[in-house]
Amino acid sequence: MPSKYIHPTYFGSRGTSSDMTPMNNTLKHTHALALETIITHQRYFHPREPISEAVLELVRDFFSVWKYSETNFDLVTRFLIALPDDFTTEMPELRECIARNPPHPNRRRYVGSMDRQPAAFVAIDLEPVFFVYELYVLRKHRRSGIGTWVLTEVEKIAATEGRSKLFVRPRPLDSDIDEAQLTDWYPKRGFNESDEISDAFEKVVASIPVIDPLLS
Repeated sequence: MPSKYIHPTYFGSRGTSSDMTPMNNTLKHTHALALETIITHQRYFHPREPISEAVLELVRDFFSVWKYSETNFDLVTRFLIALPDDFTTEMPELRECIARNPPHPNRRRYVGSMDRQPAAFVAIDLEPVFFVYELYVLRKHRRSGIGTWVLTEVEKIAATEGRSKLFVRPRPLDSDIDEAQLTDWYPKRGFNESDEISDAFEKVVASIPVIDPLLS
């Protein structure tokens, strides 16, 4: 499937390209760059040691801004975009989401989009557990599948970072959402009631191990 990378200013108020064309870097080339960074570090600095936290953090920081976008066979292009702390928008719903979730060192904020239009917002708290603090789908994009897609992408992020579980506490954020229906939405996507956090759901995610290229 085609892939591309896009910068968060694509939806922001800061300078965007006049033709609104995302940066045409392929996923393949970006992965090659990350792998080359790790191999070079291993080869010249730590030939017999595991990959250092410093290098892993460097790679994570690189991917935290440029996010993979997926083009499905249904011709709907979806992006998951990390928001910088100073991100602003004129969209009232999205602006309210950002106001509810101000920047914090322990928090990440993403926008999920469909065909270049912001469609969902998700905020994740990283400690003490990987917790979906808010998942909000903009009204005109509800029942489009974008909420499920964003949740799946968040699961991939958790797995990539070696987290064993993903937690969420369902709560309606406007009068258009039925609380019982929302509570039923997560079990249908593999979540169960949590024994660790009250009034929350959890899902076990399969960790994706970091493989040392020199030992493989």
